[in-house]
Amino acid sequence: MSASQSAVRSRAEAVQASRTLDYMILFTLFFIILGGYHIHFMLTG
Repeated sequence: MSASQSAVRSRAEAVQASRTLDYMILFTLFFIILGGYHIHFMLTG
């Protein structure tokens, strides 16, 4: 498969890939915010 071809073949696969990426971003942001809160609380609390 060349680099110019899309890895997604149908609209349903595109929706699933987009939703998976959204959940990964939300999961990562949740732990970044939680970690930031924890670090600031431990340094100042």
